[in-house]
Amino acid sequence: TLGLGVLRDAISPLVTEERNGQFEFSMSYPVDGALFDEIKNDRIIKADAGHSLKAQRFKIIRITKPAGGVVKVYAEHVSYLSQDLALKPEVNFSGKADQTLNTWQNNIVDEHPFTTFSDIQTNGIGKWTIDKVENARRALGGVSGSILDIYGGEYRFDNYQIALYANRGSDSGALIAYGKNLTDVQQEEEIANTYT
Repeated sequence: TLGLGVLRDAISPLVTEERNGQFEFSMSYPVDGALFDEIKNDRIIKADAGHSLKAQRFKIIRITKPAGGVVKVYAEHVSYLSQDLALKPEVNFSGKADQTLNTWQNNIVDEHPFTTFSDIQTNGIGKWTIDKVENARRALGGVSGSILDIYGGEYRFDNYQIALYANRGSDSGALIAYGKNLTDVQQEEEIANTYT
């Protein structure tokens, strides 16, 4: 359904998805917009995240104070719900990636909506313990011994379906060249964590 309504007054809505990384939504919204009073933390915004990921759900996590009559809204993909779920204190797994994802799914302590899939055929073995893997999302990736660490691959989060593919995309044969189909490049440098 259209839920509480369409956010027609949204300014610059943007979905950012990094390979095996962040999956977030942001937008600006005027305080005099039709649905401003409905924009609250923990509410869900549906947005397309590219040509193949339609109607993705994003949970609002932060709304800034109005500046110039506009607020900035930040939301995380619903797959981040796995950060709030705990695994059993010790979980052993082995087999192909699909079997390990099923083990992951079946060892989450609380009820959850997640389904899993993988096409990776290599075998792996490992163990997650509560002192190394604090929540279910960390078991997916980001720590030593995670599913991503052992099997490799590329995650595709489609609302509550978590899929781990050997290769998520396909080779189109296109060559990116500056001045032809690449019109701008930006480089950032950061020295915040540099020590001498």
